[in-house]
Amino acid sequence: MLNQSYKNFEYIVIDGNSTDDSLKIIKRYDKNIDFWISENDKGIYDAFNKGLDLASGKFIVFVNSDDLLTNNAIQILKDYDTKNPNIDFLFGTVKKHWGTLYGYRPWKIHFSWGFYSSHSTGFYIKKNAAKKIGKYNLKYTYSADYLSLAFPLVNENEI
Repeated sequence: MLNQSYKNFEYIVIDGNSTDDSLKIIKRYDKNIDFWISENDKGIYDAFNKGLDLASGKFIVFVNSDDLLTNNAIQILKDYDTKNPNIDFLFGTVKKHWGTLYGYRPWKIHFSWGFYSSHSTGFYIKKNAAKKIGKYNLKYTYSADYLSLAFPLVNENEI
């Protein structure tokens, strides 16, 4: 995140009171972080909800501890938003150890419990759209985003 070519973004770190060296690393980069907190929580989706509450920017993107953004990811997002202001969310390319994920496939919603995963590093959503959808449901341990995106916020024809 620190090497982004576009610099106008918030860097928020939510740590679940890790027992490894996470807090040491966070403190080492404190001057680069807009806000950070390290406290017990109810898991990753609780941390996501805390981040949603704190974020004040136009877009939200979750970057987990072992995820990386390319150095121009935020600039690409800004440029795309400028050219397509009516889009509420978009998916970027995500490299996994087994291959590359890219693109939005509305038909996949029908094969994935009615939701489209919204916690990947490649998923960017406008804050006002995220507010409409609501927070992650903590009663679902593994699928807290179940039904959170059961309906596309953009017209498929616009993509």
